[in-house]
Amino acid sequence: MLMDGSCIEDLQRMYTLFSRVNALESLRQALSSYIWRTGQEIITCESEDEEMVASPSKFKLSLDTIWEESFMKNLDFGKTIKNAFEHLQAKRLDVADVCYGGESSFNQATESSSERSQVCQILGGIGGIRLD
Repeated sequence: MLMDGSCIEDLQRMYTLFSRVNALESLRQALSSYIWRTGQEIITCESEDEEMVASPSKFKLSLDTIWEESFMKNLDFGKTIKNAFEHLQAKRLDVADVCYGGESSFNQATESSSERSQVCQILGGIGGIRLD
């Protein structure tokens, strides 16, 4: 995928082509979906806590570069990135709150039993916390 490889010039060409045919809204929606999907993977990735802190920062820097260089600092795209990333930060805070909070925080942070299982596995590896 172009976003994963940070193919700045290719994304810039795509942006230009989509703008010529008045299809930027479709590209913006695809960007939003990409951010949510990739961000969710970062949050639920089985990794150590330090990586969980670094990955969202790297992801945000990558998005900022793409926005500036490929999407011509389009305000709608900037808002999409900002809103999607704020949602991910809130979701990440919910997961972090589980580490320090109680069962109610855990239930709010997870919406399905498969998500709950993934979070339990992740948290089990961080400081020996056991929630299941």
